[in-house]
Amino acid sequence: MTRTPARLLLALAAVATSCATLEQLTSGAFQKPTLAYKSTTLADVTLSGATLNVVTTVNNPNGVGLSLAALDYRLSIDGHPVATGRPPEGLQIPANGSADVTLPASFKFTDLGQAVATVLAKGSAGYKAEGTVGVKTPIGVVHLPLSHEGTFSLPDMPGIALGTPRVASVAIDRATVELPVTLTGRGSFAVPLQALQAAVTIGGTRVGEVSAKDLGTLEPGASRSVTLPLTVPFSGALGAAQAMLKGGSVPIALEGQLQSGPAPVPFALKTTAQFRR
Repeated sequence: MTRTPARLLLALAAVATSCATLEQLTSGAFQKPTLAYKSTTLADVTLSGATLNVVTTVNNPNGVGLSLAALDYRLSIDGHPVATGRPPEGLQIPANGSADVTLPASFKFTDLGQAVATVLAKGSAGYKAEGTVGVKTPIGVVHLPLSHEGTFSLPDMPGIALGTPRVASVAIDRATVELPVTLTGRGSFAVPLQALQAAVTIGGTRVGEVSAKDLGTLEPGASRSVTLPLTVPFSGALGAAQAMLKGGSVPIALEGQLQSGPAPVPFALKTTAQFRR
């Protein structure tokens, strides 16, 4: 009995597959792939910006695999263009299957035409994704229109509260005080806090600046406390020093910025407190 060579069997199988595909195409059985919106997520979140990922799904109802040939998209947030792109080609869409296509847009909140605090105070923003997805098929590149709009949540500014300040020491020309500050995470996003810096006013007189670094990541609902040392010189701030040492309630204000991501975010805190010794 004559054996058929293995190479010949492989060649015959390839021809059979090609014929089946050709038969599918010529019989009009080939179906156009479809595009459907899947999800929107926010990643790399800081108080100064984030990355918006809009995910769409390409569905292939055919018995032959397809591939992504081109992707041209535009993303805008609250009417402000933030990204255009052509992600790398090569995504494979399996036969009778589907594959996700992610449209990323990294942006700063200042790109949205208002101060960061104003943008974050809104709580959410609207977005619109437009473009085309080109899918390479046996009958050529099929262009699928992309259009979707929706809203997404924004991170919240942390709560900032001042505890009871303490007069740590008193010298002939100055007093050293400690200002306990508590930061509380709000909203649904964890935010990194690289630093805090603020000018301090006591009793209406600016007395100096405080700062802290490496505050870590603040999770939603979690609190982070930091003690800020401050030297109050009697020269030029004698009234503030006397108010602190008397032990009564004194107006205190901190005006500064939180470093979260590439850009600082301003904050202001005004309260009254009674210094303890």
